Amino acid sequence: MCKYLPFDHLYVFSGKVFCSINSALAAAIEEYKERFHKTNEELVSDFSGIFSAKGGGVPLVSDNKQKDNVKTGIPGIFMRKNVPADRLPSINAILGEDLSVEPIDNETYCDLLHHNVQIYINEPITENGLPQEIDELVEDVMNYEQVGETSFFFRKDIVGDKILKINQIKLFSNHDIIEKCNDTSLLLDFYNSRRNLILSVYKIQLEAETIDEVYEEKLAIYRKLLKQ
Repeated sequence: MCKYLPFDHLYVFSGKVFCSINSALAAAIEEYKERFHKTNEELVSDFSGIFSAKGGGVPLVSDNKQKDNVKTGIPGIFMRKNVPADRLPSINAILGEDLSVEPIDNETYCDLLHHNVQIYINEPITENGLPQEIDELVEDVMNYEQVGETSFFFRKDIVGDKILKINQIKLFSNHDIIEKCNDTSLLLDFYNSRRNLILSVYKIQLEAETIDEVYEEKLAIYRKLLKQ
């Protein structure tokens, strides 16, 4: 049976893959304290600006137990339960480059699937060849459909504007997804009647791109769209 491992749940710290942003941050903060010989008071102070304390807000790191924080591996230190990914740049600025926490990248993800990456060294391996905490994220693809003979799957319940959002990524460069969805006539009419507007928005996004590799890819797509 085919299974998949959700990409957006995984984070990397110090070459290890963690199944949540919180578990990766907990490890990073513990290493930060040890490396820089921080007291608990200094640790709390260093991360005090990440979340507002107004109105009883829950800080990232605290020496007090609150409803929305949990214990860490550091005695007397608690960490906020819910840490959104958009706070990572601010947190990493404090941790420093060597101790930064990052979303998993494509290369590490592929290594993980082939079990060639350092993950939870002390955790037992399950029948899927993954540590238990990561293995629990693995899901069946019964609600997904394979795209041709590729190793990619898409959700069977994709409808409406979600189709448009997908095709704006690589609009009509591959017809598999459009053809496999139910009635797309309204979607195609929408695109055809607003083609210039959609291409204008895409061009604005293209001009705002700062990563050279991504820019070249988007530029090639844009040129293809102009010819259609």
